[in-house]
Amino acid sequence: MSNFNNTNVSGDYAQLGDNNNQNHTHHHYHGASSQKRKPLEPGDIIGMALSAAILLSAIIWSYFKHTKQIFLYIDLAIVASPLLALVSMIILASRNDVYTKDLNNVMSVGLMALVLFGLSYFLHTSTPESVIELTSRTTPFTFMSAFNGNEHIGGMAVSSFIGALLLIVFAVILHIMSFKQLCSSLGITNQQGFWFKKYNALRFFEASDSHGLMIFLSFCIFGCACWSGQYHLLFIN
Repeated sequence: MSNFNNTNVSGDYAQLGDNNNQNHTHHHYHGASSQKRKPLEPGDIIGMALSAAILLSAIIWSYFKHTKQIFLYIDLAIVASPLLALVSMIILASRNDVYTKDLNNVMSVGLMALVLFGLSYFLHTSTPESVIELTSRTTPFTFMSAFNGNEHIGGMAVSSFIGALLLIVFAVILHIMSFKQLCSSLGITNQQGFWFKKYNALRFFEASDSHGLMIFLSFCIFGCACWSGQYHLLFIN
């Protein structure tokens, strides 16, 4: 009997100790949560802004340093898009399962790829040579500071970089559209499986319904190419 009582007392003490630990832990978390976060000071904001500016300078420097390779990869992605759409059409034709919407999607991908390829060539040839040469005399962290006193050249560089970013976005969207068409041709018959799941996930990317977005991106890329190549001066003069 005594052993049984001793066991209960030990258990009570153990439970009491757990409660004390829990109360201590609760007060610890309560005290930590009651502490206010230290507000950002002007020096912290300036440091973050300088870090962002240096990072942006390094990215733009890398773009102009490797312009030829970047545009080569972009052109390869552009060419791959209509090829995927063509493969999907061949698969559908082999099953006699071609519908008007499929034909419109494939034709839209081909047309947009042709427009995008022309924009890629125009933007590439409009890239300022003086900015490309500047990358050999500067480092990634001092690239943008080299435009001090010559904001016009700096504006051309930024315009060319923005145009390349939009071009990459255009190429990625077009590639997704063509891949979605391929998934449709491979998975629409069984209405299940890997390809059908991918088709459902990409249902929003419909080539035949995206002409407005592509026209908008095309005008933006064309405008950036004109500005970086100084073609806008023809209209000013």
